[in-house]
Amino acid sequence: MTRSDLVSAPDVGAAAGPFTLRGLRADLWTTRAQPMPPLVWPQWLRWLPQVLVVLGAGALSATGADLTARVLACAHAAMLVVGLRRPVPAWWLSLAFTAGTAIGHPPTHDNQLWTWTVHAGALSLLALRIPVSSAAVAALVSAVPVVCLKAAGYAVGSWTFVAGVCVLFSSAVLVGSFARGRREDRARLVEQIAVTAHERALRTVLEERARIARELHDVVAHHMSVISIQADAAPYRVQDPPQELVKELASIRANAQEGLAELRAGAGGFLCSTSSYEAAGITIHGQAGQHIVRGPALNRPGAPRRRRCPRRRSPDPWAG
Repeated sequence: MTRSDLVSAPDVGAAAGPFTLRGLRADLWTTRAQPMPPLVWPQWLRWLPQVLVVLGAGALSATGADLTARVLACAHAAMLVVGLRRPVPAWWLSLAFTAGTAIGHPPTHDNQLWTWTVHAGALSLLALRIPVSSAAVAALVSAVPVVCLKAAGYAVGSWTFVAGVCVLFSSAVLVGSFARGRREDRARLVEQIAVTAHERALRTVLEERARIARELHDVVAHHMSVISIQADAAPYRVQDPPQELVKELASIRANAQEGLAELRAGAGGFLCSTSSYEAAGITIHGQAGQHIVRGPALNRPGAPRRRRCPRRRSPDPWAG
């Protein structure tokens, strides 16, 4: 595991933005491909929704009562297959088929099933890919032609039937939006699990670095302190030591104390260098360096981007 592997943590998906006309136009007036995602689990049934849509389209295409109705039913049901990859064009084409069929070849009681069911399926496939607000607008746009055709006197059934068609469209949007919400919640959960695993791995690395720094400080500082105290006590063990020897021992002691101070500063800086990971929200408590603050305290507005790590000033028990 490298430093770059740890730094590149996945970001949790952001929430959908507010409802705007520009966003509505981007959702309902596009030809871009939006493939229907497969099931996450179980893996051997991951393409089951696509297979069911194709089978449903085939079954609905055979519900026409006459030859013309069968041809229209086949063409209209094909919009469900198109909706598996391009739901917005499929929805617009299905809406055109619905209005055109009601005007040119009004569905009878025997073959009216495919006309409304296919469009409800196209609405449901659309709701799987776009926000709930845009899907609700799509359902409203789908219901308006039906009401207008009935008001104009076309054979689309009774007003009770028209109300049932509107309920069918609304139910299709609710089912599609519910499935989309479940999929988004599952995706956010997977991302959060990935972030948690990333932080756990990062915490392990930082704790190991802190442990190494503390052990290195303790071992080396002990030996350097012994050198310092021995160099300080050596002139008193010899009667009338030469001045050159006293100066050399004093230099040894000064160098040992200076090295000990630099070691303490280096160990503290070694621990504080982990503050580059502060965005991961890790706290490491080290004896040889300044504590690293947990992420939420740093992520608040106005919080400093990096905490300074001053040198720890502790009394030297070996200093003479």
